[in-house]
Amino acid sequence: MNKKIFFFLFLLVIIFGLLLVRQINLTRQTTITRSNTPIIETELVNIPVEKTDASFGSPGAGLQIVEFNNLNCEECQKTHGILYQFAQSHPEEIQLVWKNLENESIFSAENDFWPLTFFCANKQNKFWQLAEEYLKNPDEKQFTAVISAVKISTAQFNACLESAEAKQKITQDRELIQTLKLQSAPVVFVNNRKINVPKDIKLEKLLEEFINKTTT
Repeated sequence: MNKKIFFFLFLLVIIFGLLLVRQINLTRQTTITRSNTPIIETELVNIPVEKTDASFGSPGAGLQIVEFNNLNCEECQKTHGILYQFAQSHPEEIQLVWKNLENESIFSAENDFWPLTFFCANKQNKFWQLAEEYLKNPDEKQFTAVISAVKISTAQFNACLESAEAKQKITQDRELIQTLKLQSAPVVFVNNRKINVPKDIKLEKLLEEFINKTTT
């Protein structure tokens, strides 16, 4: 009986040893890939800011943030919330500009609803209020209530949706998106340089550093 127990334990030790050696070999073969993507890209790009773009803050500020975004994904909503709150806290130091970028079928006619909506809301200086109100309950079914809550003139809004000016603006923005080769939102540019925020760095902390650099 003791011989059987001893033999069984001996087998367990051998099996455990083999598993340990295998794990050590796998660990040695594992390579850690570090990201070479810079936080601030060196390429300086031309991003025209039009009078028809939704803009918040000071146009002459030393820090210009251009947000290519939409409000239809969780990361998009989170990024916009951070940027808008930051702009509200630093209205003299920065200018925040919104440009619409849909994540799916961004060049399809069926996807004109949000770009047209944002443009026409901004024509009444209501874009930022509309976005803020919508994010309280991001449900397209509640959109009529959102329009009412921010007191947008329905007659002016509906006329704008069908206007040539609104459609031309969407075309211009999409041409810019193609030129910049942007694929999906959110994308943020600071002073015409794209920023890539690592997950372990808070966006607002990074923006604070930008402000400190522009004021020193």
